[in-house]
Amino acid sequence: MRIMNSVRGKMIVIFVPLMIATVLIVGLFAYNIARGSLLEAVRADLDSYVQEFYTFLEANPDMDFDVIKKLCNEDIVIGKSGFIFIVDTKGNLLIHKKAPGENWADKPHIKEIISKREGRIRYISPKTHTYKIASYKYLKDFDWIIVASAFENDFLAGPRAALIKNLSVAGIIIVIIGTLLILFFTALLVKPLSMITKTAEEIASQADLTRKIKVPSSDEIGKLAGAFNGIIESMHRMVLQIRNSADKVASSSQELSSSSQEVNASTQQITNSIQQISKGVTTQAQKTEEISRVIQEMTVSMKRVTLNAQQAATASQQASMRAKGGKEATIEAVERMEGIANVVNTTTEVIKNLSEQSQEIGKITETVTSIADQTNLLALNAAIEAARAGEAGRGFAVVAEEIRKLAESSAEAARKISGLIRKIQIVSQEAVVSAEAGSKEVIEGKNTVNKASQSLDEILKSVEHTVAMVNEIAIASRQQLKSTETVGVAVGEVANIAEESASAAQETSSSIEEQSASMEEMAASAGELARLAMELKEGVAKFKLKEGG
Repeated sequence: MRIMNSVRGKMIVIFVPLMIATVLIVGLFAYNIARGSLLEAVRADLDSYVQEFYTFLEANPDMDFDVIKKLCNEDIVIGKSGFIFIVDTKGNLLIHKKAPGENWADKPHIKEIISKREGRIRYISPKTHTYKIASYKYLKDFDWIIVASAFENDFLAGPRAALIKNLSVAGIIIVIIGTLLILFFTALLVKPLSMITKTAEEIASQADLTRKIKVPSSDEIGKLAGAFNGIIESMHRMVLQIRNSADKVASSSQELSSSSQEVNASTQQITNSIQQISKGVTTQAQKTEEISRVIQEMTVSMKRVTLNAQQAATASQQASMRAKGGKEATIEAVERMEGIANVVNTTTEVIKNLSEQSQEIGKITETVTSIADQTNLLALNAAIEAARAGEAGRGFAVVAEEIRKLAESSAEAARKISGLIRKIQIVSQEAVVSAEAGSKEVIEGKNTVNKASQSLDEILKSVEHTVAMVNEIAIASRQQLKSTETVGVAVGEVANIAEESASAAQETSSSIEEQSASMEEMAASAGELARLAMELKEGVAKFKLKEGG
């Protein structure tokens, strides 16, 4: 129902039935009061009828019964249909307009009348089944009871109709006046409520927080308007705070997104660098393994050089001993020329062998020099790779520098050995030439003994010098072998460090990739936060706020 959608309609629906109910209640209350008063007056009239008739009969004891009967049935009328009847103490209706001669001793109201003989009674008529009231009095001289009875409705119908009419008119007037009062007071009540409702609807539809409700009263509605204004002001401040916070959140989220992208890019660069470092360290480990393998080969070659140097020293010592024997043989040159010839031939072969061995030593020395140069180059490359590795390659750089120095020392020693070997080869060739000349001149014997003795002296000196040089070569070879073994150990340690560095670089790369994934997630979250902040700003922008707020 549309009428129930407004306060005015609800108040009319509530108060009009209340007013009608009030009129009815008041009317019923007034009717009951009037009824009681009216019935009391009727009873008084009935008492008066009974008393007058009693006095009349008492004054005329000889009056004819038919006259008395006529008076009761025809002459005396109480109200519309009330009458006087006479009953004896046995319940016989001596005079009765409707049931004369009947015995009503069994009727409750007759029993009470006979029992009390004087007084008032209200009972239901046996004929009409409506309420009647009666007044009665006992006439002792006749043994009669005079009863004056009348129907209540005969006296109440008119007043009841008038009361209903009056109540209807009064009710209509009261309802009209009450409705007008309700309309008036609801107008006073609804007007500020309508203002509040209108303002609330404008705020809801237009998001206008600049509205204010002006209600001059200080009653509950005025307090409600003030509280509503307070709510609007609180919403105004809250929207301002939300707008400022949304601006800050949007700005911060954009900065966070940009920072996340920059950090992600930096992390990607770091990842690429770590991967390059990992590749470099892996390459370094491979190079170090190659260096270790070359050094192992060089160690084997150096062992061979040392062994050959020792053999050359032994051969040189033998040559020296033989030269000394030749020296002694020259003393007996004449007697033992053939022995000298044999010794010279033997010496020639030994010197040839020495020359050949010297050539082999020269080749080995060239190999050592080449290995030393390669070692120096590998050490230089290792130092460069260590410099690229940064802090992790510092220890490796130190070891590479030591390797380079040892390689240079080995190369220098090899060059010295090469020079000595060339000298030995020259001397050996000269000895061979001299030995061959001595062999040719053996035939001459004595003439060449002195020359042979001198040549043997020179050979002895050269052989002794060669022995000394070969011993130095052997010592240098042993030292170079020890250095090479030391370099091999150091290169092995460098290889282990390189492998550990490669493993650490791979772990670091994995960690940075995980960090990069986290940064990408953070960047995505920052982007989502920026989007939500923009939506919040768009929602707050719909509110209309005060200037400067």
